[in-house]
Amino acid sequence: MLKTKGAWFYLFSASLMEVCWFYSIHWMQKLSFIKVFPWLNGPMEGWLGLIGYAAFGVANALLFLKAAKSIPSSIAFGVWTGVALFIMVFIDHFLKIQHLSLLKGICLLFIFIGVLGLKKEGLGVS
Repeated sequence: MLKTKGAWFYLFSASLMEVCWFYSIHWMQKLSFIKVFPWLNGPMEGWLGLIGYAAFGVANALLFLKAAKSIPSSIAFGVWTGVALFIMVFIDHFLKIQHLSLLKGICLLFIFIGVLGLKKEGLGVS
């Protein structure tokens, strides 16, 4: 059985891979790789996004499965989703894709508090 601290590391890593997976899909659709990497042309266009999609998707699934061996599935899923959402909102704000309003910030604070509570519950702390 996996130690609990290691399982949480795997879970947070899976959340990060989920974010990378999402943005690989997003960039595969939104960017022309010829503009980003001018040395790529013809049939190579879009392959980097597809490779990222596959690599981050597989890494995400494997890390989540490894974490779920020690953390109850419902808690692991809630934390995994909340952490990925939290990271995505801040990346979108930093890249100026979306504005972080006061209401959205308050809602994210509640999600963060929920993630901390679920983590505490997953560790069996009373």
